[in-house]
Amino acid sequence: MDHEPHLLYKTHGTKKGLRCVYRNRLAIDKTSLFHGHVLRFSIGLFCASQSDLVNFIERSSDWMVEYLEEVFDHTLILSSEDPMVNLCVGLENEGVVDIRVMKEVGLSDFAEMIKSDFAGVLERQTDGRVWLEFVSVREHGSFEEGIA
Repeated sequence: MDHEPHLLYKTHGTKKGLRCVYRNRLAIDKTSLFHGHVLRFSIGLFCASQSDLVNFIERSSDWMVEYLEEVFDHTLILSSEDPMVNLCVGLENEGVVDIRVMKEVGLSDFAEMIKSDFAGVLERQTDGRVWLEFVSVREHGSFEEGIA
């Protein structure tokens, strides 16, 4: 019987990345402007056993990719405090942008949100046999990284 936890390290967006647009609304430089980002994600999971690892990979991990693509692929991400939210919602109503509104916007904020969202789903789907160790969000070609 296998009793040692097994680490599963999944990455997404490593080849082409997921493209989204966001800005730092509080910045006093060019990062206060909307600009495109290409993001890549790394997810560290522990599984209670080798069989849990295999079962998770074969049956349960697709929702993680679907979640990341739904939230970050070709979307405009805004802070709920951004004064441009209403203007951008108008653009979304016209069908020219797909908006996601979050409490805060940035690599660390994205990592924290993903970790929070994934942890609950993993607990329910696996009865605690698979758990989240870390989430890393990185911009392609950059050393900047948000880790939760």
